[in-house]
Amino acid sequence: MADLGIHEFGHLLLRAWVPQLLEAMAGNGLQTAAPPGFALYFLLRPPVGRTRDLAAAGLCLGWCASTLQDASIYIADAPYQELPLLHEGSIHDWAYILGPEQLDALGSAHLFAWSVYRTGECVWPAGAGLCLFTLTTAVRRRAKG
Repeated sequence: MADLGIHEFGHLLLRAWVPQLLEAMAGNGLQTAAPPGFALYFLLRPPVGRTRDLAAAGLCLGWCASTLQDASIYIADAPYQELPLLHEGSIHDWAYILGPEQLDALGSAHLFAWSVYRTGECVWPAGAGLCLFTLTTAVRRRAKG
């Protein structure tokens, strides 16, 4: 539900400021940008007197991978519009974005969805790697200490 809240907040954040195409993109845009943003926070802004929180950054990258893979399902649904939306009569973001009145690329929805899904598969190992590095470092310190 956090992803849904961030997605909807992305729409609300830009609703009055940008064209409808950018507002539609802002949902998945913010939903995808938030986890790596938090990861950067944990990498660049450690708590006072502590080191960077690599495990938290890794979990955020895993969250990003999951978000990308969820978004790919939404994108792939654009030509069919069968997924239930938040409200009856809501606009399917990706059907609108890829539709004839905007990018006119509904025929490419599956290729775009596949690319987003594969990007998630590339981000996931980075997150898992940071978590495993943190775990092995902690085990080594405990063994020495």
